[in-house]
Formats: sequence, structure tokens, C-alpha cells
Amino acid sequence: MEHFPVALRSDAAALRRCYLRLALMHHPDKQAPEGREAATLRFQRIQAAYEQLDATIKGFPGQPARARVKTVLSAACELGDAAEVRRLLAARCAAVHDADDQGVLPLMFAAKGGSAEVCQLLLDARADVHAANPIGWTALFWAALHGQMSAMEVLRAAGAIISDKLLILVCYTGNAGALEALIASTASAQQARCLCTDESRQNLLHLAVSGLAYEKNAAEAHFRCVQLLLEVHCDVSATEVRGRTVLQHYIMDNHWQSEGLEHKAIHLQAVRCLCVARADPLSEGLLGRSAVAIADGSKLRLLQQELARCRHAGTMVTVERTLPLWMRLASCICGTSWWQR
Repeated sequence: MEHFPVALRSDAAALRRCYLRLALMHHPDKQAPEGREAATLRFQRIQAAYEQLDATIKGFPGQPARARVKTVLSAACELGDAAEVRRLLAARCAAVHDADDQGVLPLMFAAKGGSAEVCQLLLDARADVHAANPIGWTALFWAALHGQMSAMEVLRAAGAIISDKLLILVCYTGNAGALEALIASTASAQQARCLCTDESRQNLLHLAVSGLAYEKNAAEAHFRCVQLLLEVHCDVSATEVRGRTVLQHYIMDNHWQSEGLEHKAIHLQAVRCLCVARADPLSEGLLGRSAVAIADGSKLRLLQQELARCRHAGTMVTVERTLPLWMRLASCICGTSWWQR
């Protein structure tokens, strides 16, 4: 623990960077052969201390720390130390293909850290942009899920593929910046519009509103994902395997009651956006219960009121449906028929 100043022990990002600097200093690969065994034990103590402190910050104190073996190149890549990366590659260019004990490659660490320069150095050294870890994540996953736009741009220029799995994860976890970059092209927008999961048959809007209800990320970021998917015309009327439309799926989430979502304006705003995009609060669909009936049965008074406003003939929703989508989405933010003022 003495390696980590007390001032850093409540800041996950600062703690991580401190650990990476220590890894560069004390990694066994940087020691003479006769001192490597002792260096390995010292490095593993540093690693265990870091894992324990990181678990405490994330709310899981007391969990057994796991000693993870990382390469020195991986540490330099995540830290974004381009000079050290150049030195290590000059000494042994094949290190670009060395995975750690969990199958994570230097390019993935560089993508997570966000250094476009380091990513390019590794690609120039013949790092495989399509290589995946044991759970199927490529470097583009690491960049996207950590919001590293510059790294994403370099990886995409090198031919990184936007997979369905990546779009699913980005939508559910509320990585709005990454989603916007990923669906910027006509082809990827079409991919997002048509995608649905194999078993649950959920489209990306189903997943985005699930993430919004769960609030794994900031609610505003999740809401932005919903907006982005509406802008590329994802189908709000699509039904998943249980017959739920996007609106039904959203308001049936148990977080509405357990977390009091109806008292958070952004969730009512999301309901309004779905209705503006032609989600019908009165449609029973395959489920056999309308969104209005679901809200009534759950005794969610504010949600009931929002749905009532959305369904009245001659209100904002009916008028807006004749307008371009960008104007309809803008009205969601303003909360009223702003163009009539």
C-alpha cells in the first residue's frame, strides 16, 4: 500500500495512472536476470495492492485481490508513454503480439488509454487491429467503451470492424459519444437500424432504454443514446420476444418503482421522445396491455400524467408527427411546441 499515496486512494483514474507508472518502474521484464524473481514478487505486491484499492473505490471492499501479470509494453501503452513504447518496440518488435494472462493485447491497452499516437505506433509495428480477447473484444471495443474518440478514429482508419456486439454494448452502457461516432456513416446507421439480438429479439432502442432505466452511466448519456437511435430511425414499434414494444419495455422496467424514475425529469422526457417518434401509448400490441394500462397498474402517477399528455388528440405529439424528425426531437428537449411561440 505504501506505493500509493493516500491522496489518490479515492480517485480511480489517478490511482490507475499511479499503478501504471509503478508498473513501468518495477516490472520484472526491466530487471536483470539475477534480480527477476525478487522483482516479480515486488511487482505482484504492487499489483495486489492496486486491485484491493481499486475494489474499495468501486464499492467492493474485502474482495480477494488477484495478481494479474501484465507486460511492460501493455503498461506503457495504457499510460500513453509513446517514448517508452518506441523503446520497447525497438528492443523487441514482436512484443506487439504479447497478450497478458487474460488475453489482452498491447493495442487494446493503448485503445483503453486513448493515445492515438501509441495506437498508430503499434499498428505500424503490425499489431492486428482485428485481434480479439477471449470474450471477443477487439481494440475498438476498448476504445469505444472507454469513450476514447481519438483512438477510435485511428482504429477505424486501420479497418477496425463495427460489430453488432459492439453496438449492443455501447447502447446499453450509455456511451453516447462512441455511439455517435460508430453510426456516423450511412452503412453503420443502417446496421444500427436493423440490428436485433438473437434470443430476446430486442433492437437497439430496447437496449438503450433498458440502460437508461438502469443508469449504469450518467442518465444524460443514456438519453442521448436514445435520441441518436431515433435520429437514424430505429423502429419504436418493434417488439421483442415477449411482445413488448420499446415504450412498453421501458416503463415495465422495475427501476421505475424501485428507483423512483418518474421523479426524474429525464425519464419522463424519454417517454415523451418515444411518443413523438410514434410510439403509441394506447397500443396493446402483442403484449395485450398498453403503456397507459401498465402505468395505471403500477400506480406511477407522474408517468400516467405524461402518457395522458402524449395521447390527447390535438396535443404536441399529433402536431409534431407532421414535422421533420429533428424538430420533433428538439421539442422533446424543450418540452412544449416551441415553434408555435
